Amino acid sequence: MSPFKQTNSEYERADVLSRLAPHLPEHLLSETLDAARQLQDESERANVLSRLAPHLPEDLLREALDAARQLQDESYRAYALRELAPHLPEILPEALDAARQLSNDKYRAYALRALAPHLPEDLLREALDAVAQLSDDEYRAYALESYITNIKKKCNHFYHPFWCALIHSLASRKRNELLNDINRNKQIIQIIKELGTAKAFKEIRQAIKDVQRWFP
Repeated sequence: MSPFKQTNSEYERADVLSRLAPHLPEHLLSETLDAARQLQDESERANVLSRLAPHLPEDLLREALDAARQLQDESYRAYALRELAPHLPEILPEALDAARQLSNDKYRAYALRALAPHLPEDLLREALDAVAQLSDDEYRAYALESYITNIKKKCNHFYHPFWCALIHSLASRKRNELLNDINRNKQIIQIIKELGTAKAFKEIRQAIKDVQRWFP
């Protein structure tokens, strides 16, 4: 009998599963994942799924993602998604879709931010649209910061299309919300300067002042 089936509490089973994960051969990982999915406590289930993720082959990662999406508590679901993201290169579209389904702005922002370093360019526009739809200024800025940072690190050639995608995503926001996004993310200002020089930045700043004067 597997040792985690002999334990008396969910906490103990979760602890055993987490500890065993790095040492199990692949043919036992499926059984371990099944045991993790049977945990009734969602916090323990989310924790074990995150601990198993680095050791699962792709087919079992899909099952782990399904298990994460079935977590009813949004905070635990967001946590599991954040931890699974680095190990899901082939199923990132599914992980992004799961993140977008979170109804709570806070948990959705955390999940979207965690995905940012791992998304390929073809998913960035979709992710940016999801970030722009966050209604809370603080959480939107929190998620957006990660996208700007990671794009600057890994794809400078993507600056211009990224800027276009960013403006398209944020264009649906109210003027004060857009200005808050720029104010909270100083790297947006840096991108403007790098794409259009300091002169372009001054012209944009003046245009904002003009619009505020014309339409207070």
